[in-house]
Amino acid sequence: MRETHEGPVFGQGALWVGAWWTDKPALKQAREIGGMKYPSFTIREGNVTDELGPPRVQAERVDGKGEASGSTGGYAKAVDDAGKTFHWWPTAISFPSPGCWQVTETVGRTSITYVVWI
Repeated sequence: MRETHEGPVFGQGALWVGAWWTDKPALKQAREIGGMKYPSFTIREGNVTDELGPPRVQAERVDGKGEASGSTGGYAKAVDDAGKTFHWWPTAISFPSPGCWQVTETVGRTSITYVVWI
């Protein structure tokens, strides 16, 4: 069974994340509240799985000094109206100040990095 996520995703190999920074309303919300909650997906043999454990989230400011706190919650499951099951790691990041931030998520030997202006 292959699972999908509605909306854009970014990643490689064993790790993918909901690309919230590409969605203008989500980015606006992140700027207003100073953070974002989004899904992370760990992939093994083409399927979403919890076998790799939760990703680690780190962020640092690119245009100055500072670090942001990120966290991953317990492996989540939801069933849509059509009966399709989705799994993900609920992920959150809190930015302490506006600026340019580099966010890195890691699971095992796979890391992905994106840069966002908050």
